[in-house]
Amino acid sequence: MRIKSKGILPVTLLRGTRRVSLPGRKPLPNYARLSILLMAFVFAATGCEDDNENQIELFEASELEGENEVPPVTTSASGSATFSKQDSSVNFTVTVSDITNVTAAHIHSGAAGVEGPIRVTLFNGPTTGPIDGVLVQGTFTAADVTGITFDDLLNEMRNGTAYVNVHTTVNPDGEIRNQIEPD
Repeated sequence: MRIKSKGILPVTLLRGTRRVSLPGRKPLPNYARLSILLMAFVFAATGCEDDNENQIELFEASELEGENEVPPVTTSASGSATFSKQDSSVNFTVTVSDITNVTAAHIHSGAAGVEGPIRVTLFNGPTTGPIDGVLVQGTFTAADVTGITFDDLLNEMRNGTAYVNVHTTVNPDGEIRNQIEPD
């Protein structure tokens, strides 16, 4: 049965339910409408996932300096480190200036003013001569992290409780250092 609807849209009555259809077109059957709703739900559910794996996180340890060492070191050397986490790996670059005989560079756990254990080796020789520029670039993954999980290290980097330390022959415990923080 059809009812005229004063020029808006014709309305079809079927078994007590109202369905609106466009002029000259039949309304969709219930199974088709249900299929469309189900597909919309599936697309909405999968499209709204919180996919942290694909997000890029940036960190930095700016102003690596001797005064940040424990105890402080007198040196004209300086540097910085940048980190970019994506998926399950972290790309890094350590840049230094006015430093000689670098033997190693690491990420350590520990707050400012506190010495902590090595978590990731960024550079492990050979010993350099004088260097002004990029000391090392690379990538680390969970397999390179020692003593804690990869996620725990990332949380320390987010919270400023991890630091970069650059070691030399003159200062084997570290010549320049600073905390890693979100960029």
